[in-house]
Amino acid sequence: MNEALAVERLQRMLDEHEFTSAYGFRVVSVGGGEATVVAPFLKRWERPGGIVSGQVYMNAADCAMWLAILGQDLAENGGGPDGRTGMAVSTELNTAFIAPAREEDITCTARILRNGRRLVYGVADCRGADGRILSHHMVTYARTGA
Repeated sequence: MNEALAVERLQRMLDEHEFTSAYGFRVVSVGGGEATVVAPFLKRWERPGGIVSGQVYMNAADCAMWLAILGQDLAENGGGPDGRTGMAVSTELNTAFIAPAREEDITCTARILRNGRRLVYGVADCRGADGRILSHHMVTYARTGA
């Protein structure tokens, strides 16, 4: 499956589910064990003091890693009948908050470091509109159908 089709398919999936659609994530790219999403600035996620809530960074990292896994599965088997696509859940997410975002979109890129039969390990970085790093995440996913 080519990248444009994968992006379209994964965007549609995010839009259909309340737990991801609430953040308004936009899929920018997916492929090669990586995925990038944009979390648009939404006033409802602003904390007192004018900074974006940490849950946005963490959800963007979690979502981007899930999409990186799905994207790799789509590339390998087209989301075929083996049941692997979508059958992974986060088991660990370690977050380091580095800098605050203020009234700006957040771009998050996740990269798979090891895609095992049962566990997938990766990292994700969230960046501000000017490219500065906002947070760094280490993510582990478990395949539930493995």
